[in-house]
Amino acid sequence: MIQRYHYLVVITHWLSAILIVCAIGVGMGVLADMHNSNPDKVDFLRIHVIGGILILVLTLIRIMVRLWKPVPSSDYFENSWLNRSGRSVHILLYAVLLGVLVSGIGISALSGLPDIVFFGKGQLPDTFRTFPPHAAHGVLALIFSVLLLLHIFAAIYHQLIRKDDIFSRMWYGKIRKSNSCK
Repeated sequence: MIQRYHYLVVITHWLSAILIVCAIGVGMGVLADMHNSNPDKVDFLRIHVIGGILILVLTLIRIMVRLWKPVPSSDYFENSWLNRSGRSVHILLYAVLLGVLVSGIGISALSGLPDIVFFGKGQLPDTFRTFPPHAAHGVLALIFSVLLLLHIFAAIYHQLIRKDDIFSRMWYGKIRKSNSCK
């Protein structure tokens, strides 16, 4: 029985995690409050767009490897509620993340953002709010942030309180599945 995820899934998970936290920080912490007339906005948008592209590529790689290689059993615990809720949150994480990324691509395409941030051609629109994917991007990013926090708290709960060593499935080293998985 497979006890841990393929090394490409592990690498793309942790690289994505770092990029996602940065993208959320730039998006919600900087870009949301910065007016499009601010000359620094293009630089932050460039960082945000590059981060989004990298997250999309890493996510697609992770999904393809998960489909291609065997994965650990999703019935890790003898508690069916924990197994079902874990599967559900993971599916929601992927679905909402893909929604955030697709809506970001939509905003970029409709606003001409690639030409502006990468080639210096044109200028930013007065606001991105007039583009239909903007509302979805913001709402989905907020939903994703809540799911991400739930995911992080669940990992901490499993590792420190239940002591079931579930963290080892998404890391390297020796796996010590304890009796507290029940």
